[in-house]
Amino acid sequence: MHIIHNKDKNITFTSNIKMQSTSTRRSDNNTEQIYNKDGVIVFGDHTCIVKYINFPFFQGADGVKILISNNIDRLPQLLFYHIIKDLSLSNQGYSRHYKFLKDKFIIIASKEIAQKFKMLIQSNFLMIKTLMIKNQELASLCDWLLPMLMNGQARVE
Repeated sequence: MHIIHNKDKNITFTSNIKMQSTSTRRSDNNTEQIYNKDGVIVFGDHTCIVKYINFPFFQGADGVKILISNNIDRLPQLLFYHIIKDLSLSNQGYSRHYKFLKDKFIIIASKEIAQKFKMLIQSNFLMIKTLMIKNQELASLCDWLLPMLMNGQARVE
């Protein structure tokens, strides 16, 4: 459960949806939620930051492009993500970069190679996701325990 409070806008947002941003956004409409069982690629049109997201989320900014492979057999999302992440795009400052991304050509692997890559890398992404959840749980535990240790309510023996 994530509770986000923005004092400036007097908004409190409680959700089981993970937030992938430093800014807050409130939505009462679940139809805006984005989820694809194979994951999606989020491309920052201004920043060129590329993320692979395999959980439900809300698209927060208009400068964000959601990329989904139209050939999952030969270009699984994980392979597509690594290809997009490694592309060199023109550095045009704060301009829109999606137009440069659309002009790029990529080589699509055979179905066998693409599926082998997917199977090899998928377990790594599942491990990363599991470790991120554990890290969040440990950070929450630390936030709860540290003040108690500091004010003497708890002791380590």
